[in-house]
Amino acid sequence: MHHSMLGALVAGGLALTTGLAAPSAAAADPDSGDTLTRLATGSATLAGGETSVRLPWGTRLEGTLNPDFSIDGGLHFSSTPFTVELPGATARVRFVTTDPGGTTADGEGAVVVRSGFAVQVTELFRDESPETNLVRETCTSGEVTATLTGSWADIFTPTTLAGDLTVPTFRRCGASFLNLPSARDALVSGLLAGPGSTLELSVAPVG
Repeated sequence: MHHSMLGALVAGGLALTTGLAAPSAAAADPDSGDTLTRLATGSATLAGGETSVRLPWGTRLEGTLNPDFSIDGGLHFSSTPFTVELPGATARVRFVTTDPGGTTADGEGAVVVRSGFAVQVTELFRDESPETNLVRETCTSGEVTATLTGSWADIFTPTTLAGDLTVPTFRRCGASFLNLPSARDALVSGLLAGPGSTLELSVAPVG
């Protein structure tokens, strides 16, 4: 956090709170070009919408605070893995930010957040053999392009963002011959890749 943000806290008595059980932090000075972080909680449906998961702590919308108290920035996902229950299997998954993207508003309350990320499967266990990991930690999808929309008054108002996702196929999940997709790539893609997934975030306000 910039020193000027701490100065804004002392001078103006304004604090950033997340709406979650976390310490407060200083708000940015809108005239200084400081960055501002708004933490987010949320959920995703994966496997074509067949399974729902809560996203781990640490997902955030981060960018520059504008003079009109809007925020110009992108979406960053927590690097903490989470558990996904799949038909006949359990996976440990995390979202890896590849392109934080950006935030645009139309001036009438509508906001669009565009972000790129990959789905990484660090572990995959069949129900009948829960101690045997079937994938390499490099098992990763192609880039997911997320377009989330919602209504946004200003940074002092909670914001809900939601959108549909298509998860591309996975690569580097197992041993590959001549860099061709492996049987493990096909296994994971069959479980998690394809259209029909969703992402919904609740972005905490300042104040």
